[in-house]
Amino acid sequence: MSSSNRWTRASAAEAQASSSSRRRPDFPDSQYDDEVRHSSPPGGHAQRKIEEVSSEEKRTPLTLPTEDHMAFSAGYRYETAWFQAQERLRKKRRRDMNILMGPNNMSVFDRHQMFMDVISWILYWGSEHRAFDVAIKWLAEFLKYLCGFTTQDEEDLLDEQCSSFYIDLTGRRRDSRYIECSKSLSQVLRRKRTYLFSERGSMNIADLFDQMGWQNPNQYNMSGTQFAAFLLCNPKQRFFVDIHMQWEWYPHSSAATYPFDVRLGCAQGHSNQVVGPYTDI
Repeated sequence: MSSSNRWTRASAAEAQASSSSRRRPDFPDSQYDDEVRHSSPPGGHAQRKIEEVSSEEKRTPLTLPTEDHMAFSAGYRYETAWFQAQERLRKKRRRDMNILMGPNNMSVFDRHQMFMDVISWILYWGSEHRAFDVAIKWLAEFLKYLCGFTTQDEEDLLDEQCSSFYIDLTGRRRDSRYIECSKSLSQVLRRKRTYLFSERGSMNIADLFDQMGWQNPNQYNMSGTQFAAFLLCNPKQRFFVDIHMQWEWYPHSSAATYPFDVRLGCAQGHSNQVVGPYTDI
């Protein structure tokens, strides 16, 4: 199941009505104002800066490394069909396993808007311009479905995928490869690897897949959509996802950065107790 081809523009009438007055507001650049961002009590929440993408003739190999795509993405959620359909969407799956964290001194509302913008930017603008690598597109697709940024058709397809995974994970097909993947996921997140874990007991998703070896989702050719369904339908619901947003994102620099750090964790047993990185299991 693919998501990128469904991230289409709204109709011209919808786009004009919904975004003419709201898209890309001119937020002040408080990104480097540490006095405001770190003041206690804070003197208001800092806002991210906003920029427009330069015309193609002005974008060169010399300018690409300095492009902050976090600034480019501001307001881009208004360009997507899923955002236009949110008020009419009937979600079929609970979305409560992720926690969105982010830049210092940013309001929860603004952080959530920032998150929706960057997912939209990667999956729509990035696909159109072939700007980003496969790994970040996979992550963006995973987060899109995990957090419910879907049209009704996408939500219905996700629900069908979840139902299929649930049958496998509850043991009706004991030879299912997804059972092995689920077991490996739990085992790695329960091991004592203090240098890989955060204080909440979560692990970066790339490190996690590397530790899983041949049982990781990439070996099974699971798409980001399928991995989101895999977690959402897990019968024991022990997993949680931490998403850490960044202030800046330079995908074309020599030390390419991501707009977020995605980390997975696992609760202990049947309780809500998180497995800590400093606890022997």
